Amino acid sequence: MALEKQFKLEAAEKPKAIQPFAQRRQKFIAAVDKQLAGVPDDGTSTITSTWAWKSDDGDFIFPPAFAVP
Repeated sequence: MALEKQFKLEAAEKPKAIQPFAQRRQKFIAAVDKQLAGVPDDGTSTITSTWAWKSDDGDFIFPPAFAVP
């Protein structure tokens, strides 16, 4: 009963449907977060993959297929 006196509790409804673009965005964000969780945060690690490289200057280099026009 003490909780009821301290806080004003109200019932909230869950959204019935999520927009397709928001669903894709959430899926993408979850995938990025999952990848970032695997990167050690010691400051000395570099991203090593087959599609992106880090130059000696600290810039990321992408192949032409990913280049921004």
